[in-house]
Amino acid sequence: MFKRRSIGLFLCFLAIIAICTLASSNAAAVVASKNTATTTKAKRTATRSSTRSLALVAVPTSIALSAAPTSVWLKTNSTLSGSLNTPDASTGSANPVANEPIQIQVSTNSTSWTVVKTVTTAANGGFTTPVAITNASAEYRAVFTGDSNYAASQSATIRVTGFVASTRLVSTGPTKVKAETLTTFSGHYEVNDSRMNSHPAISGARVDVYRRDAYGAGWTLATTAVSNTSGNIAWRAKVSTPTYWKLVGHATSTSHGSGSGEYLPHVVPIGTIYKLPAAAPKPIYLTPQPAAVGTGANPTVTAIPDRVWNDMTGKSWHAGCPVGRSQLLYMRVNYWGFDGYRHRGELVFRASQRAKYVSAFTRIYNNHVPLHGMYRVDKFGYSSVTHGGDDYASMRHDNTSAFNCRWVDGNPGTLSPHAYGTAVDINPYENPYHSAKGWTPNFWWRNHNFPPYTWRSRSALLVRAMLNAGFHWTYGNEDSQHFDT
Repeated sequence: MFKRRSIGLFLCFLAIIAICTLASSNAAAVVASKNTATTTKAKRTATRSSTRSLALVAVPTSIALSAAPTSVWLKTNSTLSGSLNTPDASTGSANPVANEPIQIQVSTNSTSWTVVKTVTTAANGGFTTPVAITNASAEYRAVFTGDSNYAASQSATIRVTGFVASTRLVSTGPTKVKAETLTTFSGHYEVNDSRMNSHPAISGARVDVYRRDAYGAGWTLATTAVSNTSGNIAWRAKVSTPTYWKLVGHATSTSHGSGSGEYLPHVVPIGTIYKLPAAAPKPIYLTPQPAAVGTGANPTVTAIPDRVWNDMTGKSWHAGCPVGRSQLLYMRVNYWGFDGYRHRGELVFRASQRAKYVSAFTRIYNNHVPLHGMYRVDKFGYSSVTHGGDDYASMRHDNTSAFNCRWVDGNPGTLSPHAYGTAVDINPYENPYHSAKGWTPNFWWRNHNFPPYTWRSRSALLVRAMLNAGFHWTYGNEDSQHFDT
């Protein structure tokens, strides 16, 4: 009995030991398994960390840049082109870098840089962009700022200059215009520079328009125009006689100023053109007077201006004359020329006869009686023969004139009615007078009559106009040119 119990207890003890051993073995296995898993995870983490470190080493890049042209008209474009690449060490070639931003930067002092444009590289790594050139001289460069994959880089600098262009200004108006008609004239302002292959228009520039009567004095400013986007300018004006035009363009921030040549369109007169008969003797050419002013005869009467009086003294007026400066008046008045244009003439006459002279020459204008000229006789200088202005020269030029403190032709010492400012000679060449020396200035015209610029009777248009104005045709056909009050 006792032996059986001892054996049983012994077996139980062995079983307990076995169970404990098995439990200990399982626990060790679990610990070992955990340690193995930890080691494997550590290895994986280390591998990932190593891979990430390799990715943060950016690939080097390079940029090429060019500009065309490198000298351009200010505020126009130069085209900047280039490419972004990575070097391939194995082949020695370059691989394009696409879809990356490239900054175009500018500097005028090589120190501070400003971004003027940002472009994106194409599939081949290239980029092209126009850049407005606003500086006389500046440097440009292309800059890539880099990212997690590619290192930053920049190109070499390129200098691009901007120049102020030379220009050309031309008149483009009509070649023929009608006198006294409001006409549109025009011009064109453009670049004309040997550094450029084209002639772009200059817009927004001021252009002064000058005019000069072909028979008048100097140039006068007619108007100021502004060129449009096509470089064109236009202005409107009337002309009475042949008139020159010229244009002066102002400089702009991108272009030099320039002037046009003289432009003279053919002006078609609105009056009748009178040509003397082929067989007739002709007067000496008399320079046509300046264009008429205003409408109609438009007479203006004033005291004798200083410049006129200074010119008269010693010619048509001198010491001993029966009238002085205060007794004389100066008139400017329009008249019709033989050339069909309206001109403006001048007369000096006695102040007391003002109304008659104004009326007479208004009637002459209204009746379209042509005159070759209406200069003061002083134009022809002094004559010792007549002791006054050279009346003979005035007649040879067919000049209409009034006051002239001179002697009667062929009667030295006897003052002519012209010396008192109460007489006028009209178209003296075609309307000669019978002097002591014969018909002056010619005989041919005595026997020929071509109205309205000649007259041989009191019923003639000119004679009636003068009589109605209060003048006398004192000597009739013996001195048909002469009228007095």
